[in-house]
Formats: sequence, C-alpha cells, structure tokens
Amino acid sequence: IILEFDFFHIQPFVGCYRDHLKIYDGSTSHSPILKGPACGKMAPAVISSQHKLLITMFSDGQKHTRGFSAKYRFVKCGKMLTASPTRIIGRVEHNGSVNPLEVSNCFWLFQAHRGHKVILEITTYNFQKSEKCTDAYLEISDASVAPPISRGIFCGTIPIPVIEGNALLIEFSHPGSKKQPGLRVDYKCIAGPTERKGEGSIQWSQYNALTLVLSMLLISPWTM
Repeated sequence: IILEFDFFHIQPFVGCYRDHLKIYDGSTSHSPILKGPACGKMAPAVISSQHKLLITMFSDGQKHTRGFSAKYRFVKCGKMLTASPTRIIGRVEHNGSVNPLEVSNCFWLFQAHRGHKVILEITTYNFQKSEKCTDAYLEISDASVAPPISRGIFCGTIPIPVIEGNALLIEFSHPGSKKQPGLRVDYKCIAGPTERKGEGSIQWSQYNALTLVLSMLLISPWTM
C-alpha cells in the first residue's frame, strides 16, 4: 500500500509530543511503526511491506490547524527504504520482465532519517524509447511535499540527474523485452533540513474540542 498526502499540517511541537499521526506496518498498534509520530508540514508518505496499514491520529484539541488529506494505492510491487546515519549508503537493483506481454510496474520510496536528506544516483539500461514517456518510463516525485511534486519523468536514453530530498518516490514502468530493461539506484544519506515549506482518499481536520484519537485501517485486496 502506498500512502501519500494531498495536504498535511498538524500542530508542530518538539518531538511531536502533542498532536501527531502514526502509521503502522500492519493492522494493530503493536505492528512496526513505518512513520511517526509526525507533525508539522512534512508529509509522512510510506509504503507498507504487507497488505494492511494502520493510521492513528491523536489530538489534544488545543489548537486548530488544517489537518491532513491522504490518498492510497494498492500495488503489487513496492518497498520503502530508509537512509540513516547508521545506514548511509545503499543500492537497489531491479530487472524488468523478458515477456513482451508482461508490464513491470514497481515503486520504491527512499526516506531520509530525521535531520538528513537522501541523494539518489539512478542508472537505467535497455529502456525503450516511448513517445512522451507514456509506455516505458521512470518517474521520480518528492513525497515529503503535500501534494507530491514530480521531479521528472524519464525514458529512452534521457539522462537522469542526481536527485535529493527527504522522501523520494520512484516508479518504474516498462513492458517486457528480450533485452530485459532495468535500473540501478545508489542512495546515500547526508545532513540536511528536516522541514519543508511548502485510489481512495482520507480527510481529517483538527478542531478545538476534547482529546481525539482517530484510527483508520487500510487493507489491500492483494498480498505483497
């Protein structure tokens, strides 16, 4: 499950101790935390490792901010990777199908540890030319911004510049080919800013009221 945000503004506080959102990789609050506690304006986009994802929202009702609106997608191929001071450098490699009737469609979300940013160096090979990059393409978007901002769509032999950000989503889509298209992504973590200014849906708005705890469970029809 890919979760992205159309807008995200939750009352900021040190350590997000007051109003905050948490996203769990599973169906209960005992599942591993994918993101959170999250507050402020940086969107906490995630990709779950299974077909269930739990979102919880806590508010003390002291201040009014816009809240959040999120969109989710069920995908068959996706993974989230976190670059942190203890895991500074990494690499992802993926090969598409050799079957011309099979389309490879995969997603990777590269997250930076708080206080850092991630840098991606991407190499594609055997990418076919596609008019307006519609049939075979690699799209990169900044998912830490709400709504996400496209950083570019690439196909054929179009060179891909070095990309940096706090949360970068890559989509690889390519029909099968005997030459087997693929990509390699080298990523690393460096110190950087922690805040940016800047098919279903979820909406929630904070308001001056009693303490509120909101939970939402998303379940994919597919198993990953």
